[in-house]
Amino acid sequence: MIRLLLAFALLPALPLSGDTTFPVDESPADHDSGDSVILAGVTPAIVSVFPARLLEDDEQSESELMDRFFNLDPDASKDPDGDFQGVGSGVILTSDGLIVTNSHVVHLSTGELADSITVELTDRRRFQARILGADRLTDIALLKVDATNLPVLPIANSDQVRVGDKVFAVGNPFKIGLTATKGMVSALNRSGLNLGGPGSYESFIQTDAPINPGNSGGALADSRGRLVGINTAIYSGAGGNVGIGFAVPSNLARHICTRLLEDGEVKRGLLGIKVRELTASDATRLRLEKISGVLVDETLKGGPAAEAGVLPGDLIVSVDGREALDRAAFRIAVSLHKPGDDLRLTLRRGEMREALELTAVLADPEESGAADAEFELLSLPGVKLKQTKRGEREGLEVIELPEDPALSRKLAVGMLIIEVNGKPTPNFAAAEATFRQGVNEVTVLHEGHESVLALRLDR
Repeated sequence: MIRLLLAFALLPALPLSGDTTFPVDESPADHDSGDSVILAGVTPAIVSVFPARLLEDDEQSESELMDRFFNLDPDASKDPDGDFQGVGSGVILTSDGLIVTNSHVVHLSTGELADSITVELTDRRRFQARILGADRLTDIALLKVDATNLPVLPIANSDQVRVGDKVFAVGNPFKIGLTATKGMVSALNRSGLNLGGPGSYESFIQTDAPINPGNSGGALADSRGRLVGINTAIYSGAGGNVGIGFAVPSNLARHICTRLLEDGEVKRGLLGIKVRELTASDATRLRLEKISGVLVDETLKGGPAAEAGVLPGDLIVSVDGREALDRAAFRIAVSLHKPGDDLRLTLRRGEMREALELTAVLADPEESGAADAEFELLSLPGVKLKQTKRGEREGLEVIELPEDPALSRKLAVGMLIIEVNGKPTPNFAAAEATFRQGVNEVTVLHEGHESVLALRLDR
């Protein structure tokens, strides 16, 4: 029935004059509440994003396209060679062709970046796009097309978004046409979804505006027609919309796009600290008025935090004057800084909760002197590691394991992790970056023998 109704929708418009059998009321339409005016400004700046090879099969039937969209066949979105990951959307940020989308939109099913990307505007013009950079940990990618005078969607300050604000989710799924849905902001600062893999940086805007397959990378716009988020995911057991969608806030997306434009990657500074969430019992014990901030569990020996004077047990309440509500907010605040940047930490210490302000200079993870430190990776909670060199091989030695059968069956104390998915892991930063992408194979050196273990972090 759905396909039949859509087929009729593709018919050309019928003339309203010349046939008096069925009278027509030709008075102007009443465009309710101005929403159509808002969307008229938003929609021209939305594009479809897809690998160019998908266009080779432009002659396929409309019914096949409907099957792809509605049946959600996991193989239907792949090209004959199996390389096609899926179709998404994007938002034009500058008139000369800078476009933001999701990182997962421009990655193939193999995990590699697509070597050829095409974008299609709402007026059906097509452009080849270059990938200027993609950051998996925030699921943001920046594209560039060679064009001028393109329509642009202005960016709003997402810090001003509030629960209950009216929003529109706008995307342009391939061959379906522009889709705009309306809802409100349901929640803010959602995290813990690990959409970009272990160690993701997340502070999603949650909305009940229906977000459908193919809208990844599209716009979440406010009532003034400004970009407040990049639609990224839906919560669904069967692939359809159930009223829970997530968008990357525009402030975070804008920051990541700036870094990708400048450097082609997002290189994050190392603070060298492990923190945990405050609990209700912590708040009572510390006589806090509200549960806000993070407690320091460990500092990396010789790391920036330790050198700045941060101690285990300290309560960090803000970063650069911005409240550190929880661990996710703290991690994002730190991640916005490059190696060499000053990071201002406001904390409280001791029974009297003395207020202190310390400044740490973030280190380059690849050059940090952490060789003697025992530390944990965010991706492997509970696994204590130490940077070690055995002969000519460098890696991370397993010092301590948690009570986790899934890990203890694979890893053992004394093992030296030297590679993850074929990439060397000589230090904490290299290992963290690789582990966060999801793991299939870990190469270890143990008792003089080298072996490869199958290990996944999405267990």
